[in-house]
Amino acid sequence: MKTKRLSGIELLRLFAMFGIVLSHWGGHGSWQLESDNTYLYNKVFLQFTQYLGEIGNCIFILITGYFCANKTEISKEGLIRVVADVKVYAFIIWGAVVMLGLVPFTVMGGLKSILSIMYPNYWFVLPYLAVFILSPWINQVLHHSSNKALKYYFGIMIAIEMLLPLMKAPTISSNVGLFVLLYSLGFMLRTKKISIFKKDKTPILLLSTGFMTAITSLIILDYVLPVFNLNIHLSMMLIGRFSFLPVLSAIGLLLWFERLNIVSPIINRLAQSAFAVYLISENPNVYPWFWKLFFDNIEFYNTSYMIPIALLQALVVMASCIFIDMVYKLVKSNVLMLFKIIRK
Repeated sequence: MKTKRLSGIELLRLFAMFGIVLSHWGGHGSWQLESDNTYLYNKVFLQFTQYLGEIGNCIFILITGYFCANKTEISKEGLIRVVADVKVYAFIIWGAVVMLGLVPFTVMGGLKSILSIMYPNYWFVLPYLAVFILSPWINQVLHHSSNKALKYYFGIMIAIEMLLPLMKAPTISSNVGLFVLLYSLGFMLRTKKISIFKKDKTPILLLSTGFMTAITSLIILDYVLPVFNLNIHLSMMLIGRFSFLPVLSAIGLLLWFERLNIVSPIINRLAQSAFAVYLISENPNVYPWFWKLFFDNIEFYNTSYMIPIALLQALVVMASCIFIDMVYKLVKSNVLMLFKIIRK
């Protein structure tokens, strides 16, 4: 009898992508971070969207480590699928914006779309693929390491990827290194090699610590930094990519959603389009005008209803991208089926 696939972590994948889209809403609009605190609640919310985006990034890598913990070889199909989706979406979107007259046609533009994996906007893709390729060897190291060796491993990785960047010290930290650390943590979550991950109160403890510390630090630093004439962007130092707070919140969420006894084919189907949401909404031929023309956060900054507007618009963007991906997959499957019939 076929085991039903639980949907808790797939639901988390959708929430993670919503956080990423919301961070794009907050980060790609015309609003700029300044020391003025007149609309503090909106200011903190816009800053907090970046935190949600970082949590989303962490969750995607944690989930990869969680599901690949027992893999002994690279999934070639998975690797090809990711690379193909990146290239196909980039080329189709480039063709669409050229036809609509939003960008001029150039041979270089077409070549860039084919080599889209190098887009700066797709910064997530290359480190993700690197970790995906390295995953069998990471698994071997973690599986065969003693508890003492694991403590040294995580201690060194955390120092390089989180503590030193937080102190603005010279470091060899990188997105690849951070993703290896997150993948390793996802591995540990699956294998339960860290005893604290087994405790019932751990998810809520990690979540409350991460979220409350992030919000409190933003409010305090937004007030304090202007008083001492310090760079206002320092208010983001505890919630950025190399900070420990997004990681704590991401681990807490994964532990919590892991325990949800949900079985939903609809959630599982929607979650398959999560990565496509990123590829579509963050495409460099789309986002420069998309987030400033249609969903510009500066238009609502001086209002009392900016937060619900942000949530609604991010939801619309995400739902639209999921719909586009479902249509793409339907067309793709029909074309492949047609080729099979012709070949027979």
